[in-house]
Amino acid sequence: MTQDRVPPASPADLHSAQKTAHDFLVSSLQAYFGPSLNDTFKTQNEDGALLGPLATLVKYPSLAKPYFEFLGAIAQLAELTPDVREIAILTVGGVYNCGYELYSHERVAASKTSLSQDVISSLAKGEKPDGLNEQCQAAYELSYALAEKKGPLDQEIFDKAKDALGQDGVIAITNYVGIYAYTCIVLNAVNASVPED
Repeated sequence: MTQDRVPPASPADLHSAQKTAHDFLVSSLQAYFGPSLNDTFKTQNEDGALLGPLATLVKYPSLAKPYFEFLGAIAQLAELTPDVREIAILTVGGVYNCGYELYSHERVAASKTSLSQDVISSLAKGEKPDGLNEQCQAAYELSYALAEKKGPLDQEIFDKAKDALGQDGVIAITNYVGIYAYTCIVLNAVNASVPED
C-alpha cells in the first residue's frame, strides 16, 4: 500500500502556524460533533496527528480556516435534513472513489441519519440506491449529475430538486457537492490512508 503523500504530523512537530491550524481544526470538529467525535470516525491518530483532509489543512495552514468557514457558510444556506446532506456527500465520495471521505461519511450517515445500510453502501459504491423518499431522491440525482456529468445541469434535474428541496436547498447541495469534490480530489491526490477500525 502506498503511504500518505502528506503524512499526518504530530502536534509536537508542527511550526507555529501549523499548530494554530491544528488547534483550530480540533476545536471546530469538537464543536460540530461534540464529545462523540472519535466514536464516529477517527480524526486523529495515537500521536494526536490529524488524519484525512485535516492532515493537508495542517500542513498548509492558510487553507484550514477558509475551508471550515466555507463549510459553515454552506450549512447556513438551507436547513437540509441530515439524510439529504449525507446523500449528497456520499454520492460525491462514491463518484470519486475516495477512501477517507467514504470511511468517515459512511460512519456519519450510519450514526446521524435514518438512511439504511443498503442505501449507504450503494452510495459508497457509486450506485443509485433504492427506496429513497422524494427529497433524498432529488438530492441524489442532483448530486450525481453535478459530480459525474460535464456541462450545464439538465433543467429537469434542477426543477425536480427545486420542487423537492426549494431553491435554497438546491444551492446548498450544489455547494456541498463542490466542496466535497474538492475534498475528494485533495484526498485522492495525497493518497490519504483510511484508518483501521
